[in-house]
Amino acid sequence: MIQEPKAHHSSVYVLSGYFERAVEELGLRAWFNLLIPGKERYFQGMVKGEVLRFLDREWRQDRDRILSYPEGSLRWEPSEKPEEEIRSHYILQAAIVATLIGFQEELKTLAALLVSQSMNRKLAISYFLGNLTDGRVGTTYKELPTKDQVLQWVRDIDQIQSTYKLDEIARLKTE
Repeated sequence: MIQEPKAHHSSVYVLSGYFERAVEELGLRAWFNLLIPGKERYFQGMVKGEVLRFLDREWRQDRDRILSYPEGSLRWEPSEKPEEEIRSHYILQAAIVATLIGFQEELKTLAALLVSQSMNRKLAISYFLGNLTDGRVGTTYKELPTKDQVLQWVRDIDQIQSTYKLDEIARLKTE
């Protein structure tokens, strides 16, 4: 019987998939091809500016407003404005990349998106966070989060210590 490699069942494998898709969505695919073990900081330096461009001051003000009263911003349906959905998509992709390359602050962005985005995005964000935090925040399997879970995870997000996974992703990429 042929078995899948063990890495295909690990959190880093899931995170690597999210990372690769996010880098591609942000138009940074060529840089992803340059991510190799030992050159992670070089990669980080090359993509940082492009990634943080999506997480601008206007978004940070929105994020802080959402996090100051998450119950008032809780949403389950997509926005009726296509431009808001598109902006949210790119902010999510940038937050995934920024978090995995070590920008701890962007956990707040993921928390705000977890509150303010539609159910489909809540599902993706909670699964990403669950794999990032070994289940302390979010889920390690795809499950629809409840209102209480979302609000608890937003409160717990500040307890997460480290999100830098670039070295693990680079190693997995070369296996």
